Amino acid sequence: MQRLLGLLLAVTGCLTTRVETRSQPTTVHLRLAQVCTGNVLEVMNEHADFAPITLTDDTADIEVPSMHGGYSERRGRKSNISDPYEYKVVRLRDGHGAVTELSLNGIEALPKDGEGRAVVPVTCGP
Repeated sequence: MQRLLGLLLAVTGCLTTRVETRSQPTTVHLRLAQVCTGNVLEVMNEHADFAPITLTDDTADIEVPSMHGGYSERRGRKSNISDPYEYKVVRLRDGHGAVTELSLNGIEALPKDGEGRAVVPVTCGP
């Protein structure tokens, strides 16, 4: 009986638990440092596809949907971490590809203008 209990404890200690997380839907307020001809601002939608955002000037208010994430936990240690706040959810493209890709944490870290908008650095090509 003690052997069975010992085996059960050993096996239980080896189990890994998957913990599911998710980000909250949010609106990010951006200001592009400059607007370049041919640049397109895009946001990741709920289907994990990028959709274009219409810019009327150098500002954008972007609805970012909730994103799923999670991690594996074993003996109090986390691994296989997928943090939805680190997913690249906003990107700026020029005619050749992605120029800037930003996560929610990355947007939060950007400097803010007088209106509290995150200022996205942009360099226009020749």
